[in-house]
Amino acid sequence: MKKTVSVLCALALLAPALSPAHAGQIARPGNYPARPIEIIVPFAAGGGLDIAVRLLGKYVEKELGQRIVVSNKTGGGNIQGNFEGIKARPDGYTIGAWGSGLATDELLVRGVPYTHKDVQPLCMFANDPEVFTIGRKVAEERGWKTLKDVIEYARANPGKVTMGMGGNWTPHDFLRLKTEEANGIKFNRMPFAGGAPALQSAAAGNCDLVVPFLAELLSLLDSGLVVPLAVAYDERVEQIADVPSVKELGYPEMTQTIWRCFTLPKNTPAEIVSYLEAVFEKVIKNPEYRAEARRIGVNPVFMGARDLEAYVEKEYGYYAEKTGEWGIRVK
Repeated sequence: MKKTVSVLCALALLAPALSPAHAGQIARPGNYPARPIEIIVPFAAGGGLDIAVRLLGKYVEKELGQRIVVSNKTGGGNIQGNFEGIKARPDGYTIGAWGSGLATDELLVRGVPYTHKDVQPLCMFANDPEVFTIGRKVAEERGWKTLKDVIEYARANPGKVTMGMGGNWTPHDFLRLKTEEANGIKFNRMPFAGGAPALQSAAAGNCDLVVPFLAELLSLLDSGLVVPLAVAYDERVEQIADVPSVKELGYPEMTQTIWRCFTLPKNTPAEIVSYLEAVFEKVIKNPEYRAEARRIGVNPVFMGARDLEAYVEKEYGYYAEKTGEWGIRVK
């Protein structure tokens, strides 16, 4: 994953430069869009993907001159919502919002009704790190103050630490596997409908350890009910600068980010794909949007349709190899 993080960081540095082709007014294909556009988020409201999409949608509405309607469609982890986006009419009025499950669902979820080739890639729009987090209640009960405390407790008490997963076989699980492998421990896995419900469970004392994305964590951090222990990244992040990175704590193997992207149904007209791609690029490179995104814990990144298609293919290859090594591939 270090290679993935490096590539995305480089893209983020390049993003502020708006290309001349997409500057100013963007030519519309006919009268499109003539009505509101739906973006399907396959996780519960309040999660990292939902937060990122709603903020971006606010800016995209201004460019399109039409409403963006965000629909949270959960079920089967993220599978039901994803599939609804795939089978929608290919007319540009339904956009699917994805995490990196676009490259991994078919490897990890038995009976998933789609593959990464069943969509029309549109663009990547964010890359966010996860944060090892515990509830204030469990921290006080068990005397946990650091990530090392949690790991040592898990090693001494096999199966006694419950780790909340934001969905089935999302990047949360990959971070769990990396953490278990690096430390010779085993967590009691507890899946939720999304990162936000998992975090709320930790806040209530019903779940010991969770790994929300930064945007999810920031929404609850001021409550004092949760305690961030480490950022699953090579370096600290500015929004929680007092929280160490796993690398500086001596756990370089335990990094995990999620890239977020949009897709359209297959056979969406090329002129609509190009138009939406240009609109999203303009918004994602807007300094005002980028500043607001960072304030809520979203790391904005732009990657166009063609590059996203190649990127997803590479990610699929990487995870096909790793899931085989871990013995968890279901196909």
